[in-house]
Amino acid sequence: MNAISSSALNSLPQFAVQSLANTAWAFARLCIKDIPLLDAIASASIAKISEFDFQLLANTAWAYAGLDLQHEPLLKAIAAASRNRLTELSALDDTTEMPRDFAPEAVLGLAHSFAEATMLDVDFYDAAEAALSRLGLAKDGKSMIALASSPYSTNDGQGKVATRAIDVSRPQSHPCLLHDDAQIAIIWKPPGWIVMPAGSAMEAEEGEDYTESEISQAYTLTSFVAELWGPMHPVCRDTSVQSGFVHRLDRNTSGAVCCAKSYLAYYQAVLQFSARRVLKEYVCLCAGAMSLEPHFIDAPLRSVQQSGAHRALVNPRGKRARTEVLQVTHLADVQQELYSLVQVQLHTGRMHQIRAHLSWQGQPLVGDPAYGGPKTNWCPRIFLHARRVRFVLKLSDPVSVDVTSPLPDDLCRALGNLVPLNAAARDATRVQEK
Repeated sequence: MNAISSSALNSLPQFAVQSLANTAWAFARLCIKDIPLLDAIASASIAKISEFDFQLLANTAWAYAGLDLQHEPLLKAIAAASRNRLTELSALDDTTEMPRDFAPEAVLGLAHSFAEATMLDVDFYDAAEAALSRLGLAKDGKSMIALASSPYSTNDGQGKVATRAIDVSRPQSHPCLLHDDAQIAIIWKPPGWIVMPAGSAMEAEEGEDYTESEISQAYTLTSFVAELWGPMHPVCRDTSVQSGFVHRLDRNTSGAVCCAKSYLAYYQAVLQFSARRVLKEYVCLCAGAMSLEPHFIDAPLRSVQQSGAHRALVNPRGKRARTEVLQVTHLADVQQELYSLVQVQLHTGRMHQIRAHLSWQGQPLVGDPAYGGPKTNWCPRIFLHARRVRFVLKLSDPVSVDVTSPLPDDLCRALGNLVPLNAAARDATRVQEK
């Protein structure tokens, strides 16, 4: 790499913007922080910033943010260039098509990178929200035209359409609705269900890569929403936008998952997740007695391949990862082995973040042998549950979503095998079960 770096340094003045962005991206993918080269790329990029399209701006921002290089002049130049273009797009009249080089994934990537570098300013966010909302409204408009001839729709004589009635009152082994309105839904994901198949465009934050055999043996939430809402909400059968899902959970993690029912809600919600404006809380059971004091775990995580599976390990060359421990309760089993019931909040969303962070801290999750956790006969799976999600969308009427999902029956039964060590622990355990 030294030879490549030296050659690139000598040739930078002749590099086109595509080559500048690609070189920075390649070094970031390899986690190589070559400061002289990256400083030179930054200077050359700033001089040619007007020539970068959205995707090249996003790739460059991702490279520097991913390497934890807060190159303020470069990131400010990228933010200004992208903000100005987004403002121009949102000012177009409703009859004007969005330009072909507008890439919503690149805009979301920019928001993610600025949040990663803690340089996400309000002006950029507002411009991104306005442009993405315009795109979402345009797609929703086209969807409504297509629905007029849909065999799934019915008309009530007043221009309103109604969905087919589908029974969603199922036991906890089947998804059900925790929150449902015209634009957004929060779905209970049972353990064993996959949110979406592998190969989706969504970054695997909080989620994992699934093998083909796992997918063939599991139900997917994308199929569930396609059946439930797809006929009347086309976004829910559009795989290019993950069937409306805006984040993922591990296959064996239960809890609240967000799904949009319109393109407008989808783009706004994904922007919120990309910009880390969503509150996400989890509850888990760990082996050992964790400190009762609330604290942060700041440790970079890097995805590696181990025995044919992806694992997240604490590594100085990894991506920034931050987990907040909100509350800890101590319990014991009949052999007086100690456990900790822990409520955590994610401030980043790396693959297997909670599992990797708590294992690194010395308290691996119960039922998680991949990260050093004990397997027991009283806990049927990894004890990890997505407890709460909260965010606000600026739709025609602002929608505030704050949903709490109580522990499912299988994890409540697992807790029944443990004894809280004091009255405060007993009260905390009851709260999690409600």
